[in-house]
Amino acid sequence: MTKIITTRVDTNTAARLEQAITNAHTDKATFIRVLITRGLNEVETEDSLKRYKNGEISLGKMSELLNMTKWDALDMLRSRKIAFQLSEEDIREDLEAL
Repeated sequence: MTKIITTRVDTNTAARLEQAITNAHTDKATFIRVLITRGLNEVETEDSLKRYKNGEISLGKMSELLNMTKWDALDMLRSRKIAFQLSEEDIREDLEAL
């Protein structure tokens, strides 16, 4: 199922968008769908990282929210130089997996 979303952008943004679409050799609808998906992924990632750093969610919950393995989540933390925090929930989940 799809839903139509309409928005207005300034002329500079519209020109940049048109140029990017031309450079990508694709149609406008496909390009904008990809752009929105990438942007949402970035926003969700930044939100999950912030919540993890603040101790609001565990590594397991963060990896679940971002649809990635714990190993991938750890790699992401390492690449962004974010300290690993081991919570009770993480330990419990790891013990249950054994």
